Amino acid sequence: MAATTWFRRNQKKLLGILVVFLMVIWGIGPAAEYMIPKPAVGEILGEKITQEQFTNTAARWANIFFRDSKENAAQLVWRQMALFRQAEKMGIFITKDELAQEIQNFFPVDPLAFGDKDGYRRMLGSVFHLTEDQFEQTIKEYLLIRKLQYLLKSSIKITRDEALQRYIKENEKVKVKYAALEAKDFISHVETDEDEIKSFYTKYSERFPNTAEETWGYKEPEKQVFIYAIVSDRRR
Repeated sequence: MAATTWFRRNQKKLLGILVVFLMVIWGIGPAAEYMIPKPAVGEILGEKITQEQFTNTAARWANIFFRDSKENAAQLVWRQMALFRQAEKMGIFITKDELAQEIQNFFPVDPLAFGDKDGYRRMLGSVFHLTEDQFEQTIKEYLLIRKLQYLLKSSIKITRDEALQRYIKENEKVKVKYAALEAKDFISHVETDEDEIKSFYTKYSERFPNTAEETWGYKEPEKQVFIYAIVSDRRR
């Protein structure tokens, strides 16, 4: 009875303490998450990419573009992220009309169907498992990449001769036939006289032979001969 009486007297105070305790417990998770920065999993153009950013991009792009791809999904995502972030850094942007037109290209239906927002959102969820914001963000990134690629291609000029040389380099094939001939097979058919031999020797007698340059020469580097003896006195 005493305990019950005490509880009734302090009921409001206890409820206040309980509310404060629950607020602290529920708020500590988001607060800690806000105060402690998440580690980066990579870097693009000097900007660190968190796991959350990468996972978000990967999920969006995989549901629209990478469903049947046989390439490594992570590499594809990093490549796309690098491209559309480069486009943004260069000041490339997508207008609302461009975005709307590209979205209609994904769904070849009557344009009036897009006026039904609820139906449009249900269609995105059914086909791509994405929200409206997620889908439109991904299409915007896709268009940024296309604009960047077009800009790069249009700024590179290749002449007809350069294209032809590249084609020849990659496609031209050459057939080579050769035969190995030994000098001994021809010595018996070569005729020389004493004057030719003396003239040839005189011409190259003061030259050093050079195999790399394939030049004759009879001169040899100076050589020194040393004669020495070792005497051992075994009496010591």
